[in-house]
Amino acid sequence: MKPDWHASHAHQPEIQGYLLNLAAKHGLRSHCVFNTSVVSAEWDEDAEYWHLVYKNTVTGEVRETSAKVVISAIGALAE
Repeated sequence: MKPDWHASHAHQPEIQGYLLNLAAKHGLRSHCVFNTSVVSAEWDEDAEYWHLVYKNTVTGEVRETSAKVVISAIGALAE
């Protein structure tokens, strides 16, 4: 809870504003991928990274990448 929120349990606009400000403050936006479904995620124990195959849900384009960290942020109401 943030002390400057208007209620003890903030509503969506305040929570969204907080998250957007936090992402901007720490330069996180450029590391986020939106409108994407993960097709597969495999951990490579020897290399210590994730091999990801993902699909853009708007264009249908399938791509691959690797990452040391993967954060799933689909939210409670994704479907």
